Amino acid sequence: MAEFDDLRSLLVLLPSFQKARADYTVDEGELADKIAETHGRAERDQLEALIDVSSPIFDMAARNLYVYLTPYSAHGNTYLPLLAVAANYPSAARPSVNVWIILYSKGAHGTECLCYRFDTPNRTIGDHNYFHMQFTTNAPESRRNRHAVAWISKKDPSIPLDATTPLEMFLGSIISFRSSGTGLAHVHDQWRQSGVRLAAMVNDMAAERWKRPWMPPL
Repeated sequence: MAEFDDLRSLLVLLPSFQKARADYTVDEGELADKIAETHGRAERDQLEALIDVSSPIFDMAARNLYVYLTPYSAHGNTYLPLLAVAANYPSAARPSVNVWIILYSKGAHGTECLCYRFDTPNRTIGDHNYFHMQFTTNAPESRRNRHAVAWISKKDPSIPLDATTPLEMFLGSIISFRSSGTGLAHVHDQWRQSGVRLAAMVNDMAAERWKRPWMPPL
């Protein structure tokens, strides 16, 4: 199925676009080493093996595989986001996709994290029957992250997303953590240079409708 193939293409390329571990600052390296005690780093070959084109069901977190997105510093803290995706593309029902982003922070407060989950609509009519993002203290769903801020509500807010397909939702989750300066344009360029046709994957997302003049077309 075309959309699953597109999602796979984007996801397996993602580790190659991140800052190399050898180039981390001292603070970034210390944070990464602490995170690595519980979260495995996903490389491209591991994702290619996990996401089988003939069986469109996979769960990165269940295999302890996370893409270590590019770390950054702000507000006196060092941040390192991790990303994991679970997908189920059954032939007779609408696909279910979950994107977890765990934003780790190291600073005067020690090591903490916020866990974000981007979800496709519930399969049955309910409170969250729309594309949405919500906070969670679990990442993945089956166990609590010991660094997660404990008071975060796991139900509200449930923030509607500018997405009509799981693929748009996935792209939106990446955009949300690469939106400053030239970061967004850079990740677009990387995917395009790898032969990925973003324009064919998105319809009328806000990234295209509201882009700044300096941003290249999708």
